[in-house]
Amino acid sequence: MELNHGRRTTAVFLSILYPGLGHAYVRSWRRALCWYLGGFGLLLVASPELLAAVFGTQGVEALLEASRQIPVETLVAVVISVRVLGTADVWLLLTRRARSDGRAHCESCARESDPDIDFCPWCLDAAEGQ
Repeated sequence: MELNHGRRTTAVFLSILYPGLGHAYVRSWRRALCWYLGGFGLLLVASPELLAAVFGTQGVEALLEASRQIPVETLVAVVISVRVLGTADVWLLLTRRARSDGRAHCESCARESDPDIDFCPWCLDAAEGQ
């Protein structure tokens, strides 16, 4: 089964919208969770005030105040870097799945499929060009 470019494009677009969505779309659940939580983790590391408010005992008001103190440049850098890296990761993941050891994998369910048939026997998704 050849690489389905429509599915890869959709996964990349979803990953641009929000880190981890593209990975969830292709059912890579662990990676989706890592990218989703990674954005928050990077933001916490980039802003010590926010980190202190999250793990401190000051309450929700302190957390909101600390989040307002984050410089715009830091927010933009974190958002762009996480989205670009997450998008590249989902694209590479799908490319590797399509080329792994000459075995064909379904783009929908990621299970190994028979290249001699035009659909995935596991999820019945049609191959590209059908």
